[in-house]
Amino acid sequence: MLWKIENTPHKILGSIHHLPIGQKLPKWFPQSLDEFDDVVFEADNAKASDYFDRHPGPKPWMEKLVFASAKCRELQLAEGVEEILHSKAVRNRLTVGYLESASRPFELFESAYSSHPDESREALRRLSSDPALVRSEYTRMLTCWLTADRDGFERFLEDQRTREPVTVGLLVTQRNQEWMKVATHMIMSSTPTLFVVGSLHVVGPDSFIDCINSIGYNCRFHPS
Repeated sequence: MLWKIENTPHKILGSIHHLPIGQKLPKWFPQSLDEFDDVVFEADNAKASDYFDRHPGPKPWMEKLVFASAKCRELQLAEGVEEILHSKAVRNRLTVGYLESASRPFELFESAYSSHPDESREALRRLSSDPALVRSEYTRMLTCWLTADRDGFERFLEDQRTREPVTVGLLVTQRNQEWMKVATHMIMSSTPTLFVVGSLHVVGPDSFIDCINSIGYNCRFHPS
């Protein structure tokens, strides 16, 4: 899941946030960051607690996230692409940047729950009613990522959008558009940059790729 922004020194990598312990990286994955000076991620996860410090108290919208996180721990998943690349960037003394504040995803989760609580409750009911569902959906995503299967990822996204249109609209589509406020000047820069965003952001209509193409660039996919 790698794209080159034509006529620039920049690339975009679609990531997966958790990997199985000992998982080998695919051939298309960058073996080094030598061609880049900057690496830009979605948000600084180390500052995620800032949101909860500013907004203490119970949060019903967190129930689905907590449940899914617990199931992921059962799968014995290790660090994801972001941690791998962040560590490499720090070792290589590259500049690390972010497209949004660490609190932004939580703000949008809360907004989705506030406006359509039944959608979030149904998503939690679906996950909790089928013990194997988290594993099967994760396996589906991992297979698509390892094989750089854009069509498979797009089908997965559309399945999610059908079940949770408000949540996907806010957490995926709206964030793609918001990121452009930060990404545009980075793309215009001659500083070689690797953008690292979740793979659901680089497929389907109104993707981060589409947003970049809409301002006059052409993102070329690098197949596996």
